[in-house]
Amino acid sequence: MTDQDAYWSAYAYQAVAGKLAGISLRLVQEADIKSDHRVLDVACATGNAALYAARRSAAVFGLDSDPVMIEAARKRRDDLRMSVDFRMGDAAKMPFADASFDRVLSTYGSMFAPDAEAAAREMLRVCRPTGAILMANWNPGSVITAMFRTLHDLHPVAESIEDIARRWGTATGLRELFGPAPRIHSNISHHHVPATAAELASVFADHFGPALCVVEQLGEPAREQIREKLTSLFAGHAGEGPKGPWVCVDYLYARITRQ
Repeated sequence: MTDQDAYWSAYAYQAVAGKLAGISLRLVQEADIKSDHRVLDVACATGNAALYAARRSAAVFGLDSDPVMIEAARKRRDDLRMSVDFRMGDAAKMPFADASFDRVLSTYGSMFAPDAEAAAREMLRVCRPTGAILMANWNPGSVITAMFRTLHDLHPVAESIEDIARRWGTATGLRELFGPAPRIHSNISHHHVPATAAELASVFADHFGPALCVVEQLGEPAREQIREKLTSLFAGHAGEGPKGPWVCVDYLYARITRQ
């Protein structure tokens, strides 16, 4: 495991992933997956998108460089009695042949690949000419991008992702990464996380690797400081509807095709 992997997997990430699972569900719904499709979830983490895709009776694969994430994804698969081939692998050097998949999915995972250009090339390489790449990436204006900045301001062990968000979370950035040939359709989408601002802040303060890395550096009192700062941040994006309170999380939805 690399230091980058440990940054994400040392803690119970699924508590965070569960709150954001609706983004993966929407991505799968937009992908129009058929039962005869082969589907790849790149940087799959604990497997949200892959497991949703498997409900479409497709042949689904999940790839992640982090063994702890893969182990968690396999356990979820087995508990749900579903069929997904979760594998260890690098998004910048995927262990698959050219044109292997009808759909290539990524929910705010591949955007953290250290070699962005290589990850984009690999997604294009393994996608069939008639297939599609579908991504959900944090955009510069997302509250999640602001959350990373808040954590970074407390201690630089938590990276600031503004540059990453500009590369992967804007139409211009995606065009630079994927080149002039593919067709790229993108728009800013909104996901209502079912939680109050304080509840969501506690999930991140208690379970999000970058936040807990800050706590390790500054000591346990920093956890409450993180909770307070994130509660204030999320409150500016909070509301309430018929089903209860929510926090609005923006992201860039993108569909990339060659035809």
